[in-house]
Amino acid sequence: MSDTILFCLGTRPEAIKLAPLVCATAQRRGRSACLLLDTGQHEPSVLDPLLAFFGLAVDIRLERPQGSTSLTALNARLLGAIGEVLEAHRPDVVVVQGDTATALQGAMAAFLAGIPVAHVEAGLRSGNPYQPFPEEMNRTVIGRLARWHLAPTESAAAALRREQVPGDVHVTGNTIVDAVRLALPRLAAAPPVAGARRLLVTMHRRENWGGGVRRVAIAVRSALEASADLSCDWILHPNPQVASEVRRVLADLPARQAERVQLLPPQPYDAMLALLRDSQLLLTDSGGIQEEAICLGVPILVAREETERPEVLSSGWGRLVGTDNTRVLDELLSPGAWQRRALEGSHANPLGDGYASEAILQILDAAGESEVG
Repeated sequence: MSDTILFCLGTRPEAIKLAPLVCATAQRRGRSACLLLDTGQHEPSVLDPLLAFFGLAVDIRLERPQGSTSLTALNARLLGAIGEVLEAHRPDVVVVQGDTATALQGAMAAFLAGIPVAHVEAGLRSGNPYQPFPEEMNRTVIGRLARWHLAPTESAAAALRREQVPGDVHVTGNTIVDAVRLALPRLAAAPPVAGARRLLVTMHRRENWGGGVRRVAIAVRSALEASADLSCDWILHPNPQVASEVRRVLADLPARQAERVQLLPPQPYDAMLALLRDSQLLLTDSGGIQEEAICLGVPILVAREETERPEVLSSGWGRLVGTDNTRVLDELLSPGAWQRRALEGSHANPLGDGYASEAILQILDAAGESEVG
Protein backbone atom coordinates (compact mmCIF):
# COMPACT_ATOMS: atom_id res chain seq x y z
CA MET A 1 0.00 0.00 0.00
CA SER A 2 1.19 3.55 -0.64
CA ASP A 3 2.99 5.52 2.06
CA THR A 4 0.47 8.35 2.55
CA ILE A 5 -3.27 8.23 1.96
CA LEU A 6 -5.34 11.41 1.99
CA PHE A 7 -8.93 10.82 3.09
CA CYS A 8 -11.16 13.53 1.69
CA LEU A 9 -14.32 14.28 3.71
CA GLY A 10 -16.55 17.23 4.41
CA THR A 11 -19.92 15.88 5.48
CA ARG A 12 -21.26 13.77 8.31
CA PRO A 13 -22.04 10.70 6.13
CA GLU A 14 -18.52 10.72 4.69
CA ALA A 15 -17.03 10.91 8.17
CA ILE A 16 -19.14 7.96 9.38
CA LYS A 17 -18.24 5.76 6.44
CA LEU A 18 -14.55 6.68 6.24
CA ALA A 19 -13.82 6.56 9.98
CA PRO A 20 -13.57 2.73 10.16
CA LEU A 21 -11.24 2.72 7.15
CA VAL A 22 -9.02 5.42 8.65
CA CYS A 23 -8.90 3.52 11.95
CA ALA A 24 -7.97 0.29 10.17
CA THR A 25 -5.30 2.07 8.10
CA ALA A 26 -3.82 3.74 11.17
CA GLN A 27 -3.73 0.43 13.01
CA ARG A 28 -1.95 -1.30 10.14
CA ARG A 29 0.31 1.49 8.84
CA GLY A 30 0.43 4.04 11.64
CA ARG A 31 -1.54 7.25 12.05
CA SER A 32 1.15 9.21 10.15
CA ALA A 33 0.16 7.33 6.98
CA CYS A 34 -3.29 8.97 7.13
CA LEU A 35 -4.11 12.57 6.25
CA LEU A 36 -7.70 13.60 7.04
CA LEU A 37 -8.85 16.57 4.99
CA ASP A 38 -12.05 18.35 6.07
CA THR A 39 -13.39 20.42 3.18
CA GLY A 40 -15.90 22.30 5.35
CA GLN A 41 -19.19 21.24 3.75
CA HIS A 42 -20.51 20.62 7.27
CA GLU A 43 -19.62 22.63 10.34
CA PRO A 44 -16.71 21.50 12.57
CA SER A 45 -19.27 21.23 15.38
CA VAL A 46 -20.88 18.41 13.37
CA LEU A 47 -17.75 16.60 12.23
CA ASP A 48 -15.37 16.90 15.18
CA PRO A 49 -17.46 15.05 17.80
CA LEU A 50 -18.27 12.36 15.27
CA LEU A 51 -14.62 11.76 14.42
CA ALA A 52 -13.71 11.92 18.11
CA PHE A 53 -16.20 9.11 18.75
CA PHE A 54 -13.92 6.95 16.60
CA GLY A 55 -10.75 8.38 18.17
CA LEU A 56 -9.90 10.57 15.16
CA ALA A 57 -9.31 14.25 14.36
CA VAL A 58 -8.81 16.13 11.10
CA ASP A 59 -5.28 17.02 10.00
CA ILE A 60 -6.14 19.69 7.43
CA ARG A 61 -9.24 21.90 7.50
CA LEU A 62 -10.31 24.20 4.69
CA GLU A 63 -11.92 27.52 5.53
CA ARG A 64 -15.70 27.54 5.59
CA PRO A 65 -17.18 29.26 2.50
CA GLN A 66 -18.30 32.85 2.61
CA GLY A 67 -20.97 34.30 0.34
CA SER A 68 -22.79 32.16 -2.20
CA THR A 69 -23.84 28.65 -1.21
CA SER A 70 -24.87 27.60 -4.73
CA LEU A 71 -23.74 24.24 -6.08
CA THR A 72 -21.63 26.04 -8.69
CA ALA A 73 -19.82 28.13 -6.09
CA LEU A 74 -19.35 25.13 -3.78
CA ASN A 75 -17.83 22.94 -6.48
CA ALA A 76 -15.58 25.69 -7.81
CA ARG A 77 -14.28 26.47 -4.31
CA LEU A 78 -13.63 22.84 -3.46
CA LEU A 79 -11.74 22.04 -6.66
CA GLY A 80 -9.30 24.90 -6.20
CA ALA A 81 -8.82 24.42 -2.46
CA ILE A 82 -8.34 20.64 -2.62
CA GLY A 83 -5.94 21.11 -5.51
CA GLU A 84 -3.78 23.35 -3.33
CA VAL A 85 -3.74 20.76 -0.53
CA LEU A 86 -2.65 18.03 -2.93
CA GLU A 87 0.11 20.22 -4.32
CA ALA A 88 1.40 20.95 -0.80
CA HIS A 89 1.23 17.39 0.59
CA ARG A 90 1.53 15.10 -2.47
CA PRO A 91 -0.19 12.01 -1.03
CA ASP A 92 0.24 8.72 -2.84
CA VAL A 93 -3.49 7.96 -2.93
CA VAL A 94 -6.64 10.04 -2.46
CA VAL A 95 -9.67 8.26 -0.97
CA VAL A 96 -13.12 9.74 -1.56
CA GLN A 97 -16.46 8.39 -0.38
CA GLY A 98 -19.90 8.38 -1.90
CA ASP A 99 -21.55 11.14 -3.86
CA THR A 100 -20.93 14.57 -2.32
CA ALA A 101 -19.36 17.67 -3.87
CA THR A 102 -16.34 16.87 -1.68
CA ALA A 103 -16.05 13.41 -3.23
CA LEU A 104 -16.47 14.72 -6.78
CA GLN A 105 -13.96 17.54 -6.48
CA GLY A 106 -11.55 15.46 -4.41
CA ALA A 107 -11.49 12.93 -7.23
CA MET A 108 -11.20 15.62 -9.91
CA ALA A 109 -8.38 17.45 -8.13
CA ALA A 110 -6.49 14.17 -7.64
CA PHE A 111 -6.99 13.24 -11.28
CA LEU A 112 -5.64 16.60 -12.42
CA ALA A 113 -2.67 16.18 -10.07
CA GLY A 114 -1.91 12.68 -11.37
CA ILE A 115 -2.71 11.01 -8.03
CA PRO A 116 -4.71 7.74 -8.11
CA VAL A 117 -8.19 7.79 -6.59
CA ALA A 118 -9.89 5.09 -4.52
CA HIS A 119 -13.68 5.52 -4.49
CA VAL A 120 -15.38 4.02 -1.44
CA GLU A 121 -19.06 3.10 -2.01
CA ALA A 122 -18.70 3.19 -5.79
CA GLY A 123 -21.31 2.11 -8.29
CA LEU A 124 -24.61 3.14 -6.71
CA ARG A 125 -26.97 4.20 -9.50
CA SER A 126 -30.62 5.19 -9.74
CA GLY A 127 -30.43 5.67 -13.51
CA ASN A 128 -32.01 9.12 -13.23
CA PRO A 129 -29.49 12.02 -13.24
CA TYR A 130 -31.91 14.15 -11.22
CA GLN A 131 -32.84 11.56 -8.54
CA PRO A 132 -31.00 12.12 -6.29
CA PHE A 133 -29.70 15.51 -7.44
CA PRO A 134 -26.83 16.21 -7.84
CA GLU A 135 -25.52 13.04 -6.17
CA GLU A 136 -26.34 10.66 -9.02
CA MET A 137 -24.21 12.62 -11.46
CA ASN A 138 -21.44 13.13 -8.88
CA ARG A 139 -21.07 9.36 -8.51
CA THR A 140 -21.19 8.80 -12.25
CA VAL A 141 -18.40 11.29 -12.92
CA ILE A 142 -16.22 9.86 -10.13
CA GLY A 143 -16.63 6.53 -11.90
CA ARG A 144 -14.63 7.93 -14.83
CA LEU A 145 -11.86 9.25 -12.56
CA ALA A 146 -11.18 6.52 -10.01
CA ARG A 147 -8.37 3.94 -10.15
CA TRP A 148 -10.06 1.64 -7.61
CA HIS A 149 -13.84 1.29 -7.51
CA LEU A 150 -14.72 -0.13 -4.09
CA ALA A 151 -18.30 -1.26 -4.58
CA PRO A 152 -20.39 -2.10 -1.51
CA THR A 153 -22.50 -4.77 -3.26
CA GLU A 154 -22.52 -7.03 -6.31
CA SER A 155 -25.23 -4.92 -7.97
CA ALA A 156 -23.11 -1.77 -7.58
CA ALA A 157 -20.14 -3.58 -9.11
CA ALA A 158 -22.34 -4.79 -11.98
CA ALA A 159 -23.41 -1.20 -12.70
CA LEU A 160 -19.77 -0.14 -12.95
CA ARG A 161 -18.91 -3.00 -15.28
CA ARG A 162 -21.86 -2.15 -17.54
CA GLU A 163 -20.48 1.38 -17.80
CA GLN A 164 -17.04 -0.04 -18.62
CA VAL A 165 -15.34 2.30 -16.16
CA PRO A 166 -11.55 2.49 -16.26
CA GLY A 167 -9.70 1.05 -13.27
CA ASP A 168 -10.38 -1.97 -11.10
CA VAL A 169 -13.80 -2.89 -9.69
CA HIS A 170 -13.94 -4.73 -6.35
CA VAL A 171 -16.83 -5.76 -4.09
CA THR A 172 -15.85 -4.93 -0.49
CA GLY A 173 -19.08 -4.53 1.45
CA ASN A 174 -20.25 -1.22 2.86
CA THR A 175 -18.10 0.50 5.50
CA ILE A 176 -21.23 1.72 7.28
CA VAL A 177 -21.67 -1.83 8.55
CA ASP A 178 -18.16 -1.53 10.01
CA ALA A 179 -19.13 1.77 11.68
CA VAL A 180 -22.26 0.29 13.27
CA ARG A 181 -20.33 -2.78 14.43
CA LEU A 182 -17.77 -0.55 16.15
CA ALA A 183 -20.39 1.77 17.66
CA LEU A 184 -22.98 -0.69 19.00
CA PRO A 185 -21.10 -1.73 22.17
CA ARG A 186 -20.90 1.93 23.19
CA LEU A 187 -24.58 2.85 22.89
CA ALA A 188 -26.62 3.72 25.95
CA ALA A 189 -29.31 1.31 27.10
CA ALA A 190 -32.76 1.80 25.59
CA PRO A 191 -35.20 3.88 27.69
CA PRO A 192 -38.64 2.36 28.29
CA VAL A 193 -41.36 3.40 25.83
CA ALA A 194 -44.74 2.33 27.18
CA GLY A 195 -46.74 0.40 24.60
CA ALA A 196 -45.92 2.76 21.72
CA ARG A 197 -45.03 2.11 18.12
CA ARG A 198 -42.02 4.37 17.69
CA LEU A 199 -41.42 6.08 14.32
CA LEU A 200 -38.14 7.83 13.41
CA VAL A 201 -38.22 10.39 10.58
CA THR A 202 -35.47 12.25 8.72
CA MET A 203 -35.88 14.31 5.55
CA HIS A 204 -33.11 16.28 3.86
CA ARG A 205 -32.78 15.57 0.12
CA ARG A 206 -32.62 18.69 -2.01
CA GLU A 207 -35.33 17.39 -4.37
CA ASN A 208 -37.71 17.10 -1.37
CA TRP A 209 -37.19 20.61 -0.02
CA GLY A 210 -40.51 22.39 0.22
CA GLY A 211 -43.34 20.24 -1.13
CA GLY A 212 -41.91 16.80 -0.40
CA VAL A 213 -41.06 17.57 3.20
CA ARG A 214 -44.43 19.24 3.74
CA ARG A 215 -46.39 16.29 2.35
CA VAL A 216 -44.49 13.79 4.50
CA ALA A 217 -45.12 15.95 7.57
CA ILE A 218 -48.85 16.03 6.72
CA ALA A 219 -48.85 12.22 6.52
CA VAL A 220 -47.12 11.92 9.90
CA ARG A 221 -49.61 14.34 11.43
CA SER A 222 -52.52 12.30 10.06
CA ALA A 223 -50.96 9.07 11.36
CA LEU A 224 -50.65 10.57 14.85
CA GLU A 225 -54.31 11.55 14.70
CA ALA A 226 -55.33 8.05 13.58
CA SER A 227 -53.13 5.97 15.90
CA ALA A 228 -53.09 6.62 19.63
CA ASP A 229 -50.17 4.21 20.14
CA LEU A 230 -47.88 5.96 17.63
CA SER A 231 -44.98 8.13 18.78
CA CYS A 232 -42.62 10.03 16.49
CA ASP A 233 -39.04 11.27 16.77
CA TRP A 234 -38.26 13.64 13.87
CA ILE A 235 -34.58 14.63 13.44
CA LEU A 236 -34.77 18.11 11.90
CA HIS A 237 -32.34 19.03 9.15
CA PRO A 238 -30.07 22.00 10.03
CA ASN A 239 -31.31 23.86 6.93
CA PRO A 240 -33.84 26.28 8.50
CA GLN A 241 -36.15 26.11 5.47
CA VAL A 242 -36.52 22.35 5.85
CA ALA A 243 -36.97 22.47 9.62
CA SER A 244 -39.50 25.30 9.49
CA GLU A 245 -41.65 23.34 7.04
CA VAL A 246 -41.93 20.47 9.53
CA ARG A 247 -42.63 22.79 12.46
CA ARG A 248 -45.32 24.61 10.49
CA VAL A 249 -47.26 21.41 9.78
CA LEU A 250 -46.91 19.95 13.29
CA ALA A 251 -47.17 23.22 15.24
CA ASP A 252 -50.80 23.11 16.42
CA LEU A 253 -51.29 19.44 17.22
CA PRO A 254 -53.74 18.74 20.06
CA ALA A 255 -51.99 18.10 23.37
CA ARG A 256 -52.53 14.32 23.36
CA GLN A 257 -50.83 14.07 19.98
CA ALA A 258 -48.18 16.71 20.57
CA GLU A 259 -46.88 14.85 23.61
CA ARG A 260 -46.09 11.89 21.34
CA VAL A 261 -43.84 13.94 19.04
CA GLN A 262 -40.23 14.98 19.54
CA LEU A 263 -38.69 17.45 17.07
CA LEU A 264 -34.98 16.98 17.63
CA PRO A 265 -31.85 18.75 16.37
CA PRO A 266 -29.16 16.72 14.57
CA GLN A 267 -27.89 14.12 17.03
CA PRO A 268 -24.41 12.86 17.92
CA TYR A 269 -23.65 9.61 16.12
CA ASP A 270 -24.13 7.34 19.13
CA ALA A 271 -27.39 9.07 20.11
CA MET A 272 -28.67 8.84 16.55
CA LEU A 273 -27.89 5.13 16.36
CA ALA A 274 -29.58 4.58 19.73
CA LEU A 275 -32.73 6.37 18.52
CA LEU A 276 -32.75 4.21 15.41
CA ARG A 277 -32.12 1.00 17.36
CA ASP A 278 -35.05 1.79 19.65
CA SER A 279 -37.47 2.61 16.81
CA GLN A 280 -39.84 0.18 15.16
CA LEU A 281 -39.97 1.96 11.78
CA LEU A 282 -37.85 4.46 9.84
CA LEU A 283 -39.28 6.98 7.36
CA THR A 284 -36.50 8.78 5.49
CA ASP A 285 -35.10 10.10 2.23
CA SER A 286 -31.52 9.69 3.44
CA GLY A 287 -29.30 6.95 2.06
CA GLY A 288 -26.93 6.34 4.94
CA ILE A 289 -29.57 5.93 7.63
CA GLN A 290 -31.36 3.34 5.45
CA GLU A 291 -28.18 1.29 5.59
CA GLU A 292 -27.85 1.75 9.33
CA ALA A 293 -31.47 0.68 9.76
CA ILE A 294 -30.75 -2.61 8.00
CA CYS A 295 -27.79 -3.16 10.33
CA LEU A 296 -30.15 -2.70 13.29
CA GLY A 297 -33.08 -4.71 11.90
CA VAL A 298 -35.42 -1.71 11.51
CA PRO A 299 -37.86 -1.68 8.54
CA ILE A 300 -37.72 1.34 6.24
CA LEU A 301 -40.12 3.52 4.26
CA VAL A 302 -38.07 5.38 1.63
CA ALA A 303 -39.56 8.82 0.90
CA ARG A 304 -38.17 9.08 -2.62
CA GLU A 305 -39.31 8.30 -6.16
CA GLU A 306 -36.01 6.66 -7.21
CA THR A 307 -33.29 4.87 -5.29
CA GLU A 308 -29.65 4.05 -5.98
CA ARG A 309 -29.78 1.40 -3.24
CA PRO A 310 -31.81 -1.43 -4.80
CA GLU A 311 -30.66 -3.87 -2.11
CA VAL A 312 -32.79 -2.00 0.43
CA LEU A 313 -35.85 -2.96 -1.62
CA SER A 314 -34.87 -6.34 -3.05
CA SER A 315 -33.85 -7.65 0.38
CA GLY A 316 -37.29 -6.78 1.75
CA TRP A 317 -36.02 -4.32 4.35
CA GLY A 318 -37.46 -1.24 2.65
CA ARG A 319 -40.36 0.03 0.57
CA LEU A 320 -40.22 2.95 -1.87
CA VAL A 321 -43.15 5.20 -0.92
CA GLY A 322 -42.35 8.61 -2.42
CA THR A 323 -43.71 11.74 -0.79
CA ASP A 324 -47.40 11.65 -1.66
CA ASN A 325 -49.04 12.19 1.71
CA THR A 326 -51.89 9.72 1.05
CA ARG A 327 -49.51 6.93 0.08
CA VAL A 328 -47.16 7.63 2.98
CA LEU A 329 -50.09 7.65 5.40
CA ASP A 330 -51.36 4.32 4.07
CA GLU A 331 -47.93 2.79 4.69
CA LEU A 332 -47.68 4.26 8.19
CA LEU A 333 -51.03 2.72 9.06
CA SER A 334 -50.19 -0.66 7.53
CA PRO A 335 -49.31 -3.28 10.17
CA GLY A 336 -46.93 -4.98 7.73
CA ALA A 337 -44.68 -1.93 7.57
CA TRP A 338 -43.85 -2.29 11.26
CA GLN A 339 -42.60 -5.88 11.29
CA ARG A 340 -39.06 -5.99 12.66
CA ARG A 341 -36.78 -8.88 11.80
CA ALA A 342 -33.53 -10.37 13.01
CA LEU A 343 -30.41 -10.27 10.84
CA GLU A 344 -30.19 -13.97 10.22
CA GLY A 345 -30.79 -16.53 7.47
CA SER A 346 -32.56 -15.03 4.47
CA HIS A 347 -32.66 -11.69 6.30
CA ALA A 348 -28.88 -11.41 6.62
CA ASN A 349 -27.36 -8.01 5.95
CA PRO A 350 -27.10 -7.46 2.18
CA LEU A 351 -24.55 -4.68 2.75
CA GLY A 352 -21.75 -6.83 4.10
CA ASP A 353 -20.24 -8.44 7.18
CA GLY A 354 -18.79 -5.38 8.94
CA TYR A 355 -15.22 -5.86 7.70
CA ALA A 356 -15.24 -3.82 4.49
CA SER A 357 -12.33 -1.68 5.71
CA GLU A 358 -10.05 -4.71 5.93
CA ALA A 359 -11.10 -5.78 2.43
CA ILE A 360 -10.28 -2.31 1.08
CA LEU A 361 -6.87 -2.29 2.73
CA GLN A 362 -6.05 -5.67 1.24
CA ILE A 363 -6.86 -4.30 -2.22
CA LEU A 364 -4.65 -1.24 -1.74
CA ASP A 365 -1.88 -3.39 -0.23
CA ALA A 366 -1.95 -5.70 -3.24
CA ALA A 367 -1.90 -2.75 -5.62
CA GLY A 368 1.12 -1.26 -3.85
CA GLU A 369 2.99 -4.56 -3.92
CA SER A 370 2.33 -5.05 -7.64
CA GLU A 371 3.59 -1.54 -8.40
CA VAL A 372 6.77 -2.17 -6.41
CA GLY A 373 7.20 -5.53 -8.13
